[in-house]
Amino acid sequence: MDIPSFLATYGGPGGLAVAAVWWTISDRKFSAERRAELREDIDREQADNARIRAENAELHVKVADLEAENRLLRLERGDPQ
Repeated sequence: MDIPSFLATYGGPGGLAVAAVWWTISDRKFSAERRAELREDIDREQADNARIRAENAELHVKVADLEAENRLLRLERGDPQ
């Protein structure tokens, strides 16, 4: 039931008070649901970020290994760089 039809049915100050209480309860329920959704989104993004950081760290290690290998190969060839 929406508020205008509720007020049309029950009307008066008592109807307004009931509508205000109903709106407050609905708003709190919606806010709690929204907070739960946001918490799930945050948790999911934090897990994704941790995974990406781990992958990035592995790639940095691989790059460092390849650079070291490249330096060794240059030194073996007598390349000054």
